[in-house]
Amino acid sequence: MVDGKICPFAEESQRRENESITANDQTKTPEEAEEDDFSVFRKMSCSDQLSTGVMSYITDINRRRFIAVDEEMGLVFVYSIFVHNGEPRVMKITGVPGITERPNIYGPFDLPAAHVFKIRNGKINEIEAIGYIAKHGIENGWE
Repeated sequence: MVDGKICPFAEESQRRENESITANDQTKTPEEAEEDDFSVFRKMSCSDQLSTGVMSYITDINRRRFIAVDEEMGLVFVYSIFVHNGEPRVMKITGVPGITERPNIYGPFDLPAAHVFKIRNGKINEIEAIGYIAKHGIENGWE
């Protein structure tokens, strides 16, 4: 289980993936949230969400490349591949009232992704990510 508290997230830190808010989302109405089976996790802070186990289908993050760091602006641009081997079939969830497990419906795949992190006062304040689903075992051209 990942302890999301070990990462220096600011409490207001928000993660956006392919233009959707995936952590610390305060924009959905109760009606919209009911239709979204990820909504309870989407509303959580980045650190709390990671600590639940909902991301345990990510089996590795590799081929990391720190492309650019702008210390003055507090920006870090990173490329990596998120590896998903299809396990576990059921993710154990902790710290979420009424939810103890979540099926892993994704199967094996890889996700090449670029992230921009905004750092303020030594904490991650914003994460912008763009990625796409690729076949499991993809090569990135740098191997």
